[in-house]
Amino acid sequence: FEIVSINLSEVSAVPADADGLLLLGARYDLSEREIVMLDDYWKRKRAGLFIMLDPGGETARLSAFLALNGVRPRGDRVLVAESTSTGAKKEFSVQAEFMKEVPFIRHLASSSITLVGQSESLDLRSDDPALREQSINVLPLLRASPRYWGESQFLEELPVVDEKDTVPPIYLAASIERGAVEDESLRAESSRMVVVSNSTLLDKQTMLAVGRDFVAAGLNWLM
Repeated sequence: FEIVSINLSEVSAVPADADGLLLLGARYDLSEREIVMLDDYWKRKRAGLFIMLDPGGETARLSAFLALNGVRPRGDRVLVAESTSTGAKKEFSVQAEFMKEVPFIRHLASSSITLVGQSESLDLRSDDPALREQSINVLPLLRASPRYWGESQFLEELPVVDEKDTVPPIYLAASIERGAVEDESLRAESSRMVVVSNSTLLDKQTMLAVGRDFVAAGLNWLM
């Protein structure tokens, strides 16, 4: 891959020769103009988006764009918390598994992955009739181990699960394909997106080989 940095505020459109667009760990929101550019790119006959979300970022417009395409970031934090003999214990690093039903990550199905830092849960609207009318297909890619939940009051010393929280299954990554058809030979012209609810997968200090392989598989599928 040849990676080129692009400042969206300085261009009028995503370059026509781009095979994909990476948006990694945005701390601040895209402008309305930039969201229009992103949407125009996504609606091309063939487009690729790889988005890694920073749960602590202020990105309401980006979240709304994703929600319209079937993946809604909840803004919570995926964690496990318990009371121990030494006091409250709260763990944000998440152990997760790959979904073996998705072809481009099937080779990772026997592996597990740990997402360090913080992650938020993703609400996947896989069965939404409006998305089906647009030929948009949403699939989960990563699912947290059952002991984790999506906590809305994550700043509390010892949060507990209540009706405001999200209980398992907790999804941490998803794929979106627009223009998907049953015939695999025709799918090269679809638009594809990978959304990950964690921004640390490629952090050089904590990156694991399985995380690198997951990102590589996602990029290969996009391209």
